[in-house]
Amino acid sequence: MFSIHVTLQAPRTRVVSPRFSAELDDFRSVLHFVCEVLAREPANAIVVTGFGLDWRLDISTDFCALLEQLPSAIQALRRSGDFQFDFYEQGVERRLAFRMTEDDAYLIKCSPMVPPVRCEARDEVCSRQALLAMLVLVQSQFVSVIQSSFPVLYRHPWTVGWLTTGGDVE
Repeated sequence: MFSIHVTLQAPRTRVVSPRFSAELDDFRSVLHFVCEVLAREPANAIVVTGFGLDWRLDISTDFCALLEQLPSAIQALRRSGDFQFDFYEQGVERRLAFRMTEDDAYLIKCSPMVPPVRCEARDEVCSRQALLAMLVLVQSQFVSVIQSSFPVLYRHPWTVGWLTTGGDVE
């Protein structure tokens, strides 16, 4: 059964947010910084389950990649549209393609981005409502941590744009 589960705890120490350059950075820089800090907390984890595998992913890279794509995926789910997640970091290198079916569910296909990354052949199916609830929970967990631990970054226009425009991080 397909699932994405995230455990996030706020940093135990005070973290000073860096200044970002409008010329050199975009929201991905904010995500990268926050995920690097969150990766220092041993309890923080992201696990994707499905396709005969439990992928224990890295907070600093894989979670960051998921977060980049999350708002547009949530918007697609709300429209019953198709979407995909690319886990492009070395060691994972898989694409999950989500295709809406006629019975308000998503057929999820896992494909390797680079051979010989292993994906079991079988597809997964998840209801649209369950998938939407799962992804909204992941987003709300992240927003809760950034709001409480990184208030300046939470109010930054790039963060607001990420939350409101479906992930347009440019």
